[in-house]
Amino acid sequence: PAISPLGKEIVFICKGHVHRMDVNGEHRMDLTPDITKKAYFPVFSPDGERILFTDFEQCWVMDRDGANLKKLDLGSGGRVDWGGFTP
Repeated sequence: PAISPLGKEIVFICKGHVHRMDVNGEHRMDLTPDITKKAYFPVFSPDGERILFTDFEQCWVMDRDGANLKKLDLGSGGRVDWGGFTP
């Protein structure tokens, strides 16, 4: 799991989907109920407003509530550093 910048929420994978919940375990939400591939390695953006994850073929970004899911175009030889997030 990854913790939000303010330390109030975590994102994690459950059954191949990205979930978000409060650190106290309340308000759990499946953010990717419609994806067909398994998701991995979710991380928050530095401002906590977006979440980045991969399906090992593509990288995806979405709003913290699961809205506006978009595939990232990394170009040829593109890579993502999973230790960080650069807007």
